[in-house]
Amino acid sequence: MVLTVVVPAVLLWPIAGFVAGPRRVSGPATAVAAWVVATVLAVMAGVAGTVLLLGRLPDHGEGELMGAATAGIALAAVLAVPSARRASPAMRRWAPPPARLPDDLLAVFSSRSAHGAELAELLRELAEALRRHWQLSAVHLWTAEEGALRCSVSVPRPAEPPGDVGATDIRLLRRVSVAGSGWLHSWLPHLLQGRTDCELRLAPAVHGRDVLALVVVERDDDADRFGEAEERALMEVAQRLAMVLRNRELDERLGDTLRHLRRINQQLEESSSRLVTEADAARAAIERDLHDGAQAHITGLVAAIGRVRDSLCRAARFGDRERAACLADLDALTERVKEAADALRDLAHGIYPAVLTDFGLRAALKAVAARSAAPVTVDVPDSTRYAPGVEAAVYFCCAEALQNAAKHAPGASVSVRLWESQGRLHLMVRDDGPGFVPASVHRGRGLLNMEDRLRALGGELTCESAPGAGTTVCGFVPLRKEA
Repeated sequence: MVLTVVVPAVLLWPIAGFVAGPRRVSGPATAVAAWVVATVLAVMAGVAGTVLLLGRLPDHGEGELMGAATAGIALAAVLAVPSARRASPAMRRWAPPPARLPDDLLAVFSSRSAHGAELAELLRELAEALRRHWQLSAVHLWTAEEGALRCSVSVPRPAEPPGDVGATDIRLLRRVSVAGSGWLHSWLPHLLQGRTDCELRLAPAVHGRDVLALVVVERDDDADRFGEAEERALMEVAQRLAMVLRNRELDERLGDTLRHLRRINQQLEESSSRLVTEADAARAAIERDLHDGAQAHITGLVAAIGRVRDSLCRAARFGDRERAACLADLDALTERVKEAADALRDLAHGIYPAVLTDFGLRAALKAVAARSAAPVTVDVPDSTRYAPGVEAAVYFCCAEALQNAAKHAPGASVSVRLWESQGRLHLMVRDDGPGFVPASVHRGRGLLNMEDRLRALGGELTCESAPGAGTTVCGFVPLRKEA
């Protein structure tokens, strides 16, 4: 019976790889045939072992025993493969992890270094892994610090730490790939102090002309000597270590540069904000001086001229003709003084409007709209005050946009809108004028001043237009409310 199962399985196994039909399923067929053959052979081996233990062929009375033994052996053989598959994950979970090869060690070292792990911790893990993998008695790692190589990690920790490697010795290490005790005895004998009963290998981690690290491994004299394959692996470890350390150094420099740029950018923003604030304060001071000084004198002069006119009207010694001529001259002078006062008022308002300081953006923008020749609608939240710099920036941007609309789109309707969203104060000035092609128009000083004002406070400004579609100026500034 056993032969009737084994013979067809053995014959079908090689035939499955050559016949066109079975070839498509030769992989599964091969696996099944191999499992069948292995199971049958295991059963035959079990039966043969039972016969050998008995020392003779079983008689008629022992046939049932042999049948039961054969069935048990067959069941065990059938269940062996799936049982092993189920048990292997549990065994892998409980078994200790295998020792990593140097390439795997350095791959993990590179990955953890890139994620910001401490260098001392990484070097210690690398040294301990190398010691386990190559069955070393000790591992020492030097790293570059201030023009010298200092021992950063020693596994195990020695009673006396190894000395530093100076600049002269570093120049020697540039020309070495892997060196042994003889080379150290000739060129760097101080590294051999206290290490006369062991075999050493040294490998510098060189990148370009810089020696970034030094790897020294020790093995007891009674242990296996270092082979050529281990020396090549040690050299690869040093090369990969140099690359990792160089990348880490570049990452640190890049991080320092980025932090420096962020600090400079913050300082520039603060400086720009201070400049804008100081300029607005200077404008406000000039407006106060004009209002309290020259404008007040002109107003007093107008009042004095009015009083003189009244006196002339009451004077009896003047004839009607002379009085009328004098009154006409006084009226003309009064009008000229009023015109000067109006011009001075407009100048003071352009420098820094007092209404903005006293009543906020809504009142100041309505005042600008009232002086505009074009119809202007103002949609601004009422009773809301912001930081003086924010109010000044938004006000002058809107005033400049209204002036541009009056200049380039005369007669067009203009709308001014302010609103808050996501911690920002947004502005929009839109007109229904003829529009233009932005790429074909030179950016004027007014638009640049608007952009500079908003950017100094961390905001942005955009200008969109198209022929026949009007012009829209939009911008925002980070919001800082004040009571």
